[in-house]
Amino acid sequence: MRHDKRFLELHGNQYRVKVKVPDAVRSVIGKAHLKEPLHTDSLARANMLKWPVVTRLKAEIEAARRVAEAKAAGGDPVVIEAIEWRQAIAQGDEVTSDILLPDRAEEIEHKHGPRAARAFVEVARGKATPIGPLEPAWLAEAKYAGRTETARKQAVRVLLEWCRTSSVPETVEAIDRKIAGRFVSEVFIAKGADPATANKLITGLSAFWKWMEKRGHATSGNPWERQSLKLRKPQTEDGENAKRPFTDKEVVAILAGADGERSANASVLADLCRFAALSGMRLGELSEVRVRNVKDGVIRIAHGKTDAAARDVPIHPGLATLVATRCTGKEPDAYLFHELPEQHDTARPRGAPVSQAFTRLLRHLKLDDRIEGRRQARTDFHSFRRWFIRKAVEALEQGATGFTAWTLADVVGHSKEAGPLPMTMGRYPGAAGMEAKRACVEAVRLPVPKAEE
Repeated sequence: MRHDKRFLELHGNQYRVKVKVPDAVRSVIGKAHLKEPLHTDSLARANMLKWPVVTRLKAEIEAARRVAEAKAAGGDPVVIEAIEWRQAIAQGDEVTSDILLPDRAEEIEHKHGPRAARAFVEVARGKATPIGPLEPAWLAEAKYAGRTETARKQAVRVLLEWCRTSSVPETVEAIDRKIAGRFVSEVFIAKGADPATANKLITGLSAFWKWMEKRGHATSGNPWERQSLKLRKPQTEDGENAKRPFTDKEVVAILAGADGERSANASVLADLCRFAALSGMRLGELSEVRVRNVKDGVIRIAHGKTDAAARDVPIHPGLATLVATRCTGKEPDAYLFHELPEQHDTARPRGAPVSQAFTRLLRHLKLDDRIEGRRQARTDFHSFRRWFIRKAVEALEQGATGFTAWTLADVVGHSKEAGPLPMTMGRYPGAAGMEAKRACVEAVRLPVPKAEE
């Protein structure tokens, strides 16, 4: 490492640090390279001195990247400008801090009002934290996927758009409980938004603030806690209001209807219905199964919606032929349900076309169970998963042996630590054995159509 010249260049007869500025942030920094003299002609000493300087210059580039992202996202121009001033002040420019900043704040006050001017000064001097530039780091660490990530981004976007139209600074410190309550009232309650939709966005903002607290960006508590709206729960005559499993009669009708479909996706729809009914797997899990995940009569799910979703699911005897046919002649990376088209939008899962086709089938069969005043039906593709669980529970109630309720949780990928005896039956024993899982799966049988009288 004696001749290491990374991040170094000779300027005259002395070394200086030189860090390349990425193209994406050059418009913010205003130059192609950041340079700083080390005041030494010794390469060995330059290598000793350079790393703190390189770290600081890279931090400056990272800050500039956040500014560029905020600009691209249409962020508050006052906050974006304040971040740029913050960079200059951080370099020890006293003239900028003591003379120029107050003059610029006065101009902003005349144009945007005292609240904007105060936010500008606080951000520029490092006393307030802009919200927008924090979003990429949060999402990168949280590793949300698909629709969840899209929903989280939407929550931040809706908040920042409201801030701009409501003269609220786009800073963490500006969003206290009172401001958060005002946001909920104006954006959701006053506009009659669906409580479930509103709560999804509020949950996203609450998750964002929890991350901020953990990383030290927010220090005055989470203003989004207890801000959710009360869900509307219109009820049927029998008092039911939640999603429900299919009845045996409905399963028979749906499978017959799927078999009789003549659409382009008819075959895959019929197969997926049977698979969901006899495995309890989610549509999202089924649509992602590859041939390599099928081995020794088991489907291995490596990851999923929750930590408990990673599991091995025994293949029901009623699905053995279907699985063998779908695996034959395929490469290991090929999808089991290859007919499903790839989705260009990451928020749209591979199973989305089937979900839509299934909804149309339910409506055609008049099995779309809806409650007046409720946006979603009580039955959907997930009702197969509920039906599978219902039938396994009924088997236990009728004396089935070889498996327990905790085995059922392992089969469908539910957390056992959320139920009774979480330590004794959930964490300590681990997952149920394959023999018990097979007993659980095979206890579920498709209903037989009744002969017409």
